Amino acid sequence: MRLEWEDLPYPVREQAAKQILADKRKQTAKSAKQYQRTKQAAQANAEGHHFEDEILKACKFYRATGRASVDKTPESFRVTKLLGNGAFQGRFTGKAQPDFQGVLDGGRAILFDAKYTGKDRISASALTKHQAELLEIHSQLGAVCGVCVGMQDGTYFVPWDTWKGMQDAYGRKYMTKEELEPWRLQFSVHSFAMFLDYEEGSK
Repeated sequence: MRLEWEDLPYPVREQAAKQILADKRKQTAKSAKQYQRTKQAAQANAEGHHFEDEILKACKFYRATGRASVDKTPESFRVTKLLGNGAFQGRFTGKAQPDFQGVLDGGRAILFDAKYTGKDRISASALTKHQAELLEIHSQLGAVCGVCVGMQDGTYFVPWDTWKGMQDAYGRKYMTKEELEPWRLQFSVHSFAMFLDYEEGSK
């Protein structure tokens, strides 16, 4: 015998209705949190790409003025399947490299990574272990190495020795916005992240 909703005793129906309502509220709250996380991730990704574009503009400016030739490091990527109409499937085939590398006027190499955060601090863990190892190797060989940090309304180029020494200098593995100030960079009127030019008074 199949029982209909109306056949259930009133207390049972009342309890079931409360449970259904509670489940719907939980699902709505969960969906809202998922949407907020997705929105924040998309916003952070867009801001990161914008920051990278500002660095690329500076690269073009430095090349045009003969101060440096710096390029974005290509990702190690392999196409695994052609889907037609210009679409394809693929996968990354190597560990992430520091984002930018090149040579300065005079012959000295430069290697740095770019990190953007919407927070008021940047963590040492923003770099992968492999990126940190490469920066250390190049630094020991005499290259200019560091991390170009975009944070809210500021852009900074933190020298590698300072970045890797966060724990000794600050007693923790992150730097606050205030602690980044000595390495604040100039911005041109065209919004170039001038990674070779510190603001007057900065190191």
